[in-house]
Amino acid sequence: MSIMKIDHEKCVRCGECVDACPFGVPVIEDDQVVIGANCRFCGTCEMTCPTEAITFEKDN
Repeated sequence: MSIMKIDHEKCVRCGECVDACPFGVPVIEDDQVVIGANCRFCGTCEMTCPTEAITFEKDN
């Protein structure tokens, strides 16, 4: 199982991940970025995040 994790202490809620996602998955809710269940793990949000707050984690 793979997940996208958000370090909310690093996240500045700039919205770059929201704008960059080709699937419209990340959203800002209650002043936090949330990555929903429809994530396809393309990595665009991780590559776009200027503070490196989003990371892709894959279970072996």
